Amino acid sequence: MTQVQGSPQEPDIAYQNSPSALGVSELAPGQEFAGVYQIKRSLGGGGMGRVYEVVHKYLEKPMALKVFQSVSGNISNSEFQRTLKEARALSRLAHRNIVKVYDVATDGKCAYFSMELVQGESLETLLSKLGSLSASLAFQIFGQLMEALDYAHNRGVIHRDIKPGNIMIVWQSDGSAKVKLVDFGIASFYGEASNSISLTKSGEVLGSPLYMSPEQAVGQRVDKRTDIYSCGLVLYEMLTGQRIFQGESAMLTLGMHIGEDPVPILLEKFGEDSPAAKVIAGCLEKERDRRYHMAGEVLDDLNYLELYPFRYQGAILRSKKSPRTSQNKLEARQLYTSSLSPGRTMPWAVLACFFLILAGLSLGLIFYSTRDSKVGAGKLTTVPSSISVKQDEAAQTEQRQNNDEMAKLDAYLSATTPFSRLEKREGRLCRVFSFAKDSSIGFIINSSGLPSDAAGDLVFAADEELAFVPFTSIGRYPKLFQRFRSDDFVAVEIRRNLSVNSETLSHLTHMKKLRRLVLESTDVRNDLCETLNQLPALDDLTISGSRVEPEALAKWRGVAKLKHLRYSASATTASLLDAIKSATDLESLSIYGLEINAADLKTLTKFKKLAQLKFTEPDLTAEDLAVLTALPELQTLRVNGCVVGPIFEPVIAKFKKLTFMEAPFAYWTYIDYAKLKKDRKGKPALNLRETRVVDLEDGLASEFE
Repeated sequence: MTQVQGSPQEPDIAYQNSPSALGVSELAPGQEFAGVYQIKRSLGGGGMGRVYEVVHKYLEKPMALKVFQSVSGNISNSEFQRTLKEARALSRLAHRNIVKVYDVATDGKCAYFSMELVQGESLETLLSKLGSLSASLAFQIFGQLMEALDYAHNRGVIHRDIKPGNIMIVWQSDGSAKVKLVDFGIASFYGEASNSISLTKSGEVLGSPLYMSPEQAVGQRVDKRTDIYSCGLVLYEMLTGQRIFQGESAMLTLGMHIGEDPVPILLEKFGEDSPAAKVIAGCLEKERDRRYHMAGEVLDDLNYLELYPFRYQGAILRSKKSPRTSQNKLEARQLYTSSLSPGRTMPWAVLACFFLILAGLSLGLIFYSTRDSKVGAGKLTTVPSSISVKQDEAAQTEQRQNNDEMAKLDAYLSATTPFSRLEKREGRLCRVFSFAKDSSIGFIINSSGLPSDAAGDLVFAADEELAFVPFTSIGRYPKLFQRFRSDDFVAVEIRRNLSVNSETLSHLTHMKKLRRLVLESTDVRNDLCETLNQLPALDDLTISGSRVEPEALAKWRGVAKLKHLRYSASATTASLLDAIKSATDLESLSIYGLEINAADLKTLTKFKKLAQLKFTEPDLTAEDLAVLTALPELQTLRVNGCVVGPIFEPVIAKFKKLTFMEAPFAYWTYIDYAKLKKDRKGKPALNLRETRVVDLEDGLASEFE
């Protein structure tokens, strides 16, 4: 564990709530706190209290200690108790880009929590020194920020106060930046500075106005999309050195977040067809339903646009075209956000709430302008207030051309001509696909995992196993499936496409060779079983973010042949395991977002052929894990949500065939590793891997063989 050289200051939050201001004496170096923490020095203060560098008296471990107190000074205050409850939940988070919380407790009228001590500087400090960042560094930071939020959001934790001051940058030996997200949802107090609004109760406001979402500004319920909005603001600031919305006061700034359209600003700053602008616009949609829904969607777009990992070779700010973002390709593929589609509307209900708040606070009339914009398909476009006749004629001509192109595209997607055929080429039988040259409908992935755009002519060996990943157009044109041969694909993968429902899938039931079906974030529901019943070869199923209940799976006549299942939905693990109890040949099972208890673990041992298992359980104990040693074929085990310490070593040693285990390992030493290796003598070599948690103490390697 490394030391912090400085802690991010919070100039936008008042210091009235520091320990001394609340009647709590500031802790001095050498002083002992709560009987176990020896104070080394103060690292700074904020609206919640003060942070200290400390050493744990018994563990001899350097940590950071944050001491704070409820607004009322009463430890039983309901707001304060909610903060403590949330902090305890945060202590279960274990990700390499989130500062780890170790302990949460109270001491008299104070509460405190100890956390990881990191060495670095805040993004706020970095921006104050450099102004703006290079595109590669900005997206390196932004991508890690998205990974941290994707991890936390999937575990039900929302940050609610994303800003540069809460993003720590730890510089690595190779010059790269490692992100550490701090103050994760802990702030729940109110400061009186102009930019300091941080309340937590329903109808109140939490966050920093410069980085606050429209729903936060009016005290509405927040969700994961709130964090994504704030991240879009941070990304803009990293790339430009400026804040996209900043008024002369906090309330004017909030008004801009609610009513100011960012698209004209992005167009002016970045130019047309900028990949960066598309991502930022997707984050900054005023209406949550049009914003990115999940951090995972942002990560997918970053990868698609070659922004994270950063491989983009063109001008990030003023790109006209790039190999990955051509106009036709974006029209066919579509980014996960709908921010660049026509018909942006103002959230008038939100605006009304905002003006009611202003009236209630007697702040008078606030005037702010909204910038009108019109957005063309796949690119940012502005509409001047006045144009000449020639410009008007040119615009009409361009519109006619666009309409003609859309009509041609619609005709192509609505046609019934088969896409594929078998023919001999150079003496061997080949599978030939013929698509439109200038418009892709998805990806075709070969047996080596390499994707090819479903555009132009593609040739594969007739016996090669292929997968099809359609773009979002499949929801509007489901009959595209019927233009493929029944044996063209062994797998179909549909991800993040809410226009896809069970009726859409009814058009692929002729694919009798289909063995794998992936449905992530679709509108597929319980009637899916009608489609599954017509796919006799299917034995590999992924259902995530869809409304398919375990009871529907139980009606699938082929469930007994199931070999691989990845499932996430609002259900209980017990109901899922009961639905697939006849799948005695099950080889791999991944369960996401479902609570799993000791009884469920015992039920899992009935699947004797299970070789790969992944699940999440924050309260997993060594005794719980020991139940799974009864699985005779288990080779790969992935456990999320809990901390796996050395106390698990005797249990891990008992797994007979385990060769790989991924979990949030923590507090292991060389002695523990050596003991595990000794205890597993005669068993297969075991590889342990951390799941994106804080670095192991003393720089220990995370792999063990």
